[in-house]
Amino acid sequence: MSSHSFVITVSGVSGAGKSSTVRAVAVLLGNASCFYFDDYGEAMLQPDDGLRWIAAGADLTEFVLPQFGADLRRLKQGETVITPTNRRVEPDAFLVVEEPFGRGRKDMADLVDFSVCLDLPMEVALARRLLDVTERWDGTAESRLQWMNGYLKSYLFEGMRDVYTAINEWVKTNADLVLDATLPIDQNAQTVVEAVKAIQTVSHK
Repeated sequence: MSSHSFVITVSGVSGAGKSSTVRAVAVLLGNASCFYFDDYGEAMLQPDDGLRWIAAGADLTEFVLPQFGADLRRLKQGETVITPTNRRVEPDAFLVVEEPFGRGRKDMADLVDFSVCLDLPMEVALARRLLDVTERWDGTAESRLQWMNGYLKSYLFEGMRDVYTAINEWVKTNADLVLDATLPIDQNAQTVVEAVKAIQTVSHK
């Protein structure tokens, strides 16, 4: 396997459709592997106070997940990786990566060849998040309402929305391609593939 695998990151707030877009892009490319932030995210170190983090300048390098970047580097160099969730990921010509921070984290900055931001209005993101959780909820109605109450309080009053917005604005500003996440996933995936192939065509001339 070549040590020059082409890394595509797909970013966006929770509910933007990152994972589905990653899969759709990989299918269209053919010779591609998927790599998911969610397989590693529970180990991430992050600022304790979101509002204080924003006031200090919203530095994305304060979100630290070294193993994710280390394993992506190994994949890019042609090695097979086993994720913390026991998913086996094989190296390929393209690595399509779910990464909410784009190039923003230290362990990712030099690994990303093409960054995509799925831009979604925050109210749509919130609605999608609540629908996803409630549709998959297997507890009681009372526990579901308690979860929703706590989530909405965090979202509105404890900085969750502000942190999501700050991250998304940085990623959008620094992305190679910004897409409307309200559009169909297959349509956005096709746009990503066309953009990547256009870049590769120019670079090979």
